[in-house]
Amino acid sequence: MSTAGVRLTSGQVVWVEAGGVSVRPLDNVVVDLGGKELQGQVIVAPEALLRPVQASGRVRRVMEKNRIDGRCAELGGADVPPLGTTEQDGIVIAVDAVNRTVTVEGSDGTRVTSDIAGKAG
Repeated sequence: MSTAGVRLTSGQVVWVEAGGVSVRPLDNVVVDLGGKELQGQVIVAPEALLRPVQASGRVRRVMEKNRIDGRCAELGGADVPPLGTTEQDGIVIAVDAVNRTVTVEGSDGTRVTSDIAGKAG
């Protein structure tokens, strides 16, 4: 299952099945909800979900792909892994941007908190 969170232009947030369509946060998409095609923006990527959710529709197509601006790397926190990211030892379940630590939960349920690479200060 590949479920994504989409904020519709009306402001409503819905869970939709992405299927074979590759979506990323901030992609503009057209979704099918109850036979109606509506536009929205992806706010939760499928790989960011920590548990299954019930989808109420499906992605029909991506209208505009998110374009990453290379200058983003200069922003504070750009090096912090997003929640739900798969790391070598498990999945990122917590980020402390102030103390620059990340907590990863392994497949056996163990949790390890470590410094983010390049920790300032």
